[in-house]
Amino acid sequence: MIECGNNKTFHLYTDNLSYVFGVTVTGHLEHLYFGKRLRDPFLNRRAMESKNLAKEGFSLAIDRTRPTVCLEGMMLECTTEGKGDFRLPLVSLEENRTLDLRYCDHRAYAGIRRYKENQIAQAVMDERNAETLEVLLRDEREKIEVTLVYTIFPRLDAVVRRTMVRNASQAPVRLSSCASLQLDLAPDRYTLLCLAGTNAAEAEVTSTELGRGTHVLQSRKIVTGTDSNPAYAVIGRDGCAYMGNLIYSGAYKETFSVQADGTLHIVSGLNDDLFCWLLEPEETFESPDAVLTFSERGLADASLRMKNFIARAVLRGQWKDRLRPLMFTTADITGHAIDHDKAVSYAGKAKALGFDGIIIDDGWFSVRRGRNTSLGDWYVNPMKFPHGLKELGAAIHRQGLMFGLWFDIQTVSRNSNLFEKHPEWVLHDPKRKNWASSDDDFLLDLTQTKVQDWVTETLSHIIETAKLDWVRWDLSRPESDIYLNSDECRSQGEFHHRYVMGLSNILNTVTRRFPNLFIENHAGGAMFDPGTLNYCHAVSFSRNTDPVSRMDSTRGFMLFYPQCVMMQAVEPTPDRIFSRYTDTDSRANISFFGILSYSVDVAGMKEDELVALRQQIGFYKQYRNIFQFGRIKVERLGDEEVWSVASGDLSVILALYVERNLKAGRGRERLRITQVDENADYRIFARDHIQTELKDSLYPQELECYEVSGDVLKYAGIALADKDTGNGYNEDMRKLSDRSTRLYIIRKLEKK
Repeated sequence: MIECGNNKTFHLYTDNLSYVFGVTVTGHLEHLYFGKRLRDPFLNRRAMESKNLAKEGFSLAIDRTRPTVCLEGMMLECTTEGKGDFRLPLVSLEENRTLDLRYCDHRAYAGIRRYKENQIAQAVMDERNAETLEVLLRDEREKIEVTLVYTIFPRLDAVVRRTMVRNASQAPVRLSSCASLQLDLAPDRYTLLCLAGTNAAEAEVTSTELGRGTHVLQSRKIVTGTDSNPAYAVIGRDGCAYMGNLIYSGAYKETFSVQADGTLHIVSGLNDDLFCWLLEPEETFESPDAVLTFSERGLADASLRMKNFIARAVLRGQWKDRLRPLMFTTADITGHAIDHDKAVSYAGKAKALGFDGIIIDDGWFSVRRGRNTSLGDWYVNPMKFPHGLKELGAAIHRQGLMFGLWFDIQTVSRNSNLFEKHPEWVLHDPKRKNWASSDDDFLLDLTQTKVQDWVTETLSHIIETAKLDWVRWDLSRPESDIYLNSDECRSQGEFHHRYVMGLSNILNTVTRRFPNLFIENHAGGAMFDPGTLNYCHAVSFSRNTDPVSRMDSTRGFMLFYPQCVMMQAVEPTPDRIFSRYTDTDSRANISFFGILSYSVDVAGMKEDELVALRQQIGFYKQYRNIFQFGRIKVERLGDEEVWSVASGDLSVILALYVERNLKAGRGRERLRITQVDENADYRIFARDHIQTELKDSLYPQELECYEVSGDVLKYAGIALADKDTGNGYNEDMRKLSDRSTRLYIIRKLEKK
């Protein structure tokens, strides 16, 4: 809800939090509070606002009529340069470093204001579940108007901010920065949690204690990047957690500056190192959405609120609340040697095993036989598919399966017809003899409208012809050798944002034309952000094919994103990253937590392996709703790790025990599951014990089955059977090895 007081105090509140700011006597917006819900901030305005009784040291007064009012010492909603505030600005101009923005007007209304022409991703919600406040600030001399847009989501405990800048003057101006969010927090000892990593080690959680100075999270690429993600959490000394994210899929920057007085100044938005935007008279620029949530109960509760916000207000379309399909893919089986007969044969085997669909991966188009050719030539190879995609799709659909294809539609090979025909569409500098390369391919310049149209129509034609149900959208490389080939992108400073706008335009058009289409972003974590999730229904978040090692990336992303968007693939072992062996059940057990898929050679499997695979598929489909939409919690069990996912009513809990590295002398453990109903009784048993007699004879497991009350399970824990660590033997011991797992089913017992 939004309340506007007579003293120009604004209170934005949800069920559990309040965001409060007010207009000062000088016309600036002072940030007063963001945190747990307040009863009456209007009554307490005077108590919360800065007193400004004396000017400190080297500080500058706002003007000579207010000799004790210094902006640098105040917590503000919008910092600018040139008036004594030397913190990083929310908005700045290139030509004139002075920008003096004062309150002009405000308006509140139900719902969300849409972006002009719907050009980039944004939070979505109907008028009953969102309210918006717009506060207009104006620099009278420069004739620049800045509108701060606040959208509150009362039931989701989230605030979304963005910034609009309008050139009301008679001359063009250049924006040198336009961030989405500024948040000033009172002095405290803060710790920053963020996601950082690299290829095959994406999104590992890092923790930094914020001291005096500035800490920067950023991507300088057209994608969010595997090495950095816009999600972050700031933890206060008392454990309260502020969590933020950016609904954007491009170059971003988030700065966390601890000032001399201990206040924390947070600015989040477009990366101003790569940004400069020309505003003609009467033109307006809109920044992306930035989302904030908070919990006084700590990180785990803030995580739930952020994930719930993404699931309810970022995801959209007909797949938003539906169970995600279980797909079989040819990615690690055939390589580029796929053809019609192989595809239909694998589809038949996939159907018999219980899969929902099949994805034909790389190699189906043009003369593609390797990684350095044919991208951009998106027509079917008649030698491999003599009946065309239409017949292939029909053959797969006749078996009752969904049909998907792999694309790297943003990339073009040097050795392709498209490059030869339209070199001006390709992002490269023709004045240079050598270009940065990845397998001799380049990016298409999506800042050009004609390129966007070509991509949209090419993709739409294939989707319509083949009746595709699933698109696997890959991206091979970031940008390089930027060279502007059209007047649409007026300077290099506009390139990165216009590229994101172009990609968004394509995805918007495709999702409107094909509302039932399932789009999987397959860029290996390089585009895992709320902006991507506004259009795509799932993300293959890691290129790591080792499931145990991949758990670190999974845990990181699960802190900020719901598991219903996370693709988890069971792939061949030994894995292609580390050449480590992981048993078939453990590969499945770990991959259950999200959207399960398989890329294994079912044609070459032995009967016992097929039995195990059928059991895994049947088990996952039985509990798929919980794995995809349940509440996940990660807990430690000594040196081992336990993941649990629970149904909403806590009647079913699935707990994964992972033995990363078996050590001697550590054979006795207690299994504690904290997300249970303390007043209920439960039965706990291992997954293997519900499988067939044939499977049990092939893979004998220790027998552990208990009936236990919820309070004992939560506080005392179950004393598990001793591990077999070489110090004596009993047939009931747990027979574990390195990189092995157990999956326990915990069911609430009906009261007698």
